[in-house]
Amino acid sequence: MWLQILFRAATATVPFLAFLACSTSVQAQKLSDTEVNNVAQHVTVIIAEGLQEGDVEAQNEFNPGSGFIVAKLGNTYFAATNLHVALRPDAIYGIRTYDGKVHFSTNGKASSNLSKKGITSFPIIYFGEAGEDGKIKGFDLAVVGFQSDRDYPVAKVNLVDFNKNDRTFVFGWPDPGDRTPRRTCRFSPGNLQEILNPPNPNGGYGLLYSSETYIGMSGGPVFNDRGEIIGIHGRGKEPTVPFNQGIKARDLKSEAEKYKLQVFQSSIDPSSLAAIAPPPAACLIPNIYQDFTRDFKSAALGDKPSGGDGNILIPD
Repeated sequence: MWLQILFRAATATVPFLAFLACSTSVQAQKLSDTEVNNVAQHVTVIIAEGLQEGDVEAQNEFNPGSGFIVAKLGNTYFAATNLHVALRPDAIYGIRTYDGKVHFSTNGKASSNLSKKGITSFPIIYFGEAGEDGKIKGFDLAVVGFQSDRDYPVAKVNLVDFNKNDRTFVFGWPDPGDRTPRRTCRFSPGNLQEILNPPNPNGGYGLLYSSETYIGMSGGPVFNDRGEIIGIHGRGKEPTVPFNQGIKARDLKSEAEKYKLQVFQSSIDPSSLAAIAPPPAACLIPNIYQDFTRDFKSAALGDKPSGGDGNILIPD
């Protein structure tokens, strides 16, 4: 219910979130696989619930997903992921960026001007609803905000220029399956197999591709061969669907517009990111449990969090 109030409070004249739009009419240059991988490592994040210090049981239930930065407003960033990655609106989520920093989205509070409009908090924005039958009504999409003074690149999205048999690249952080604290990224080349119009009503999946994916890569970006994002990965193969599945980036944009959210175009060109070698932290995590652990009790008393930044403050 609070989410409905939040969305109704946002107007076209006073937007509180800016989303990424499409590429320009001038087609970007094609990149090598290595260059697309460089782009992917810079914009992809890991999203997971924060861990309490000393809570071993929470580590056993720890199921991180992937995501990518889609917007920046002031020093507040917004990362897209799947709804099923961030199901609990009251949870504290950590967002790990390519430099190895983890930023916690705890106890988000809106600025005074937004509070006057009825927007009092910002944990997560959902674009679908999970049912008790396991199906998702609407889109299996969510956006999680975090605050940082660091300069992170915003992904460039292509909303219209893709076709069957185009090259695709899915990037994310697969679960190794043995609960090891060490994690490595995965870059999966493939081809676009089908474009569904309309998309599957269960989650809004409309892109089918041969890129191999694994648990933990949900929410990660699907790139074309120009380093532009065309979709959000979120579902593997099924008995009736022989390919991995993603949601079109254009659907993320159209859903944002339904809520009167301002759309803008990224100023970051993929070719610029492609030429920059990412740091080792962008593809290797020595201990993911340590990265996402925060002493929440101490933080509540005003101590600095152990794993990242503090509260989200939504700008005017």
